[in-house]
Amino acid sequence: MNMYNIANINKKSHTLNLWSNILSLVSAIIASSASSKKQAPACSRACGEKYEPICAKAKKGNKLLTFGNDCVLGRFNCEHPDEQYDFESKGECGGNVSVRLS
Repeated sequence: MNMYNIANINKKSHTLNLWSNILSLVSAIIASSASSKKQAPACSRACGEKYEPICAKAKKGNKLLTFGNDCVLGRFNCEHPDEQYDFESKGECGGNVSVRLS
């Protein structure tokens, strides 16, 4: 093997390593962007139409509100961080209390 062939092999090897590094970098960027996509917040989950009412009490004050189910309560709390409700009892609150179905 002469010096010309060895130099050609070294150039090809260097080019191959360069392309390999570029492909690795592109793959890493694609993987990173795919994993950094924001997940849909829990607030946006669908709660369905199942009616299993629960009575909840405002954490600040005594206001009662009937929620269609526990999922609706969770989504409400997610959407209203300054107006949170805690589970009080199963069933409607009774009296003249509003009902939140979704």
